[in-house]
Amino acid sequence: RSITDAAKVEDFIFELKRTFIHDLQSQACFDHYALPAIQYPYDILESYLMDGHPYHPCYKSRVGFSLQDNVRYGVEFAQPIALVWLAVHQDIVATK
Repeated sequence: RSITDAAKVEDFIFELKRTFIHDLQSQACFDHYALPAIQYPYDILESYLMDGHPYHPCYKSRVGFSLQDNVRYGVEFAQPIALVWLAVHQDIVATK
């Protein structure tokens, strides 16, 4: 099947390039683990697995992420994040 829309092809190529860049960054920063994967709990194991979903061609594209964002929020870097919960009354929420 061919893609006839040139803009879609350009977007796809951009995502492939982002995946390549983020994957290289991940591999360069990879912290080698001392134990076999089976011996880690799930939350550590999630960052242990570097390949993401390699069957998906853009498994690390993270379009919109800078390299710094990739380190901050990419699961393979296992950086802690603090969630800020915000309650908003439904009377002041706008919907389409």
